[in-house]
Amino acid sequence: MTRTDDDAQRETLEEWTADLSDALRLAGLDVGLAVDVAAILSLAGDAAHTVLRPAAPLTTFVVGFAAGRAAGAGTDPATAVADAIAATHALLAEHQSYAAVTVTDADADADAGQ
Repeated sequence: MTRTDDDAQRETLEEWTADLSDALRLAGLDVGLAVDVAAILSLAGDAAHTVLRPAAPLTTFVVGFAAGRAAGAGTDPATAVADAIAATHALLAEHQSYAAVTVTDADADADAGQ
């Protein structure tokens, strides 16, 4: 079987996630932490394309924070993450044209010399 760039990228991200979990002292905790890299990257991409590119890291941070709070309050960690992602996707769906309107308004202001 031939290793693809996608395989290499997935492996690198999995290694990074494990190293980051170690550095943040999450590894070895019995909290049911399983990072769905594809779901997080998809969420980041949706935020970047719906709002603005810098919204991607901000969105994933806030989603992680919300999921952590919910898990700390007793919600199953996987459920907490899934719920936070679902709520964020719902908000993004409400704002599908947000980036287009924001960019259009900024372009109009620039054209008007503002």
